[in-house]
Amino acid sequence: MKKVINTKELSEMLDISIDKARQLTRAKDFPAIKVGREKKIILSKLDEWLEDNIGNIF
Repeated sequence: MKKVINTKELSEMLDISIDKARQLTRAKDFPAIKVGREKKIILSKLDEWLEDNIGNIF
């Protein structure tokens, strides 16, 4: 199983546009790391982050 996904995979997983996925990854506490020019989202932390941000508008 993958431990990280890229922004395109995040957009597909959440059924949002790539632009909106990029916007999410810029949130202060979003569980991502930057590898070169690409952001990698840490799957083990993503669900917790989503739950912590229920009701927030991005």
